[in-house]
Amino acid sequence: MGAKGRPSVVKRDFDKATECFNCGKEAIQRIDLRPDEIIVTCMNCGAARHYRLSGVYIGETFGEDAARG
Repeated sequence: MGAKGRPSVVKRDFDKATECFNCGKEAIQRIDLRPDEIIVTCMNCGAARHYRLSGVYIGETFGEDAARG
């Protein structure tokens, strides 16, 4: 477990071939997933977009009785 009882988050990267938002060419877009941010970088022109993540962490799960209503 990480800080404040949250699960540890591991950075993940993956690539996707799609049209670039900047140069408009079909190119590999490198997607870096981080605990609080997503960065999409074009491997053709190098342009990058940063998306800030925010939300609420729910640390408990409900039992079967609660799921049924």
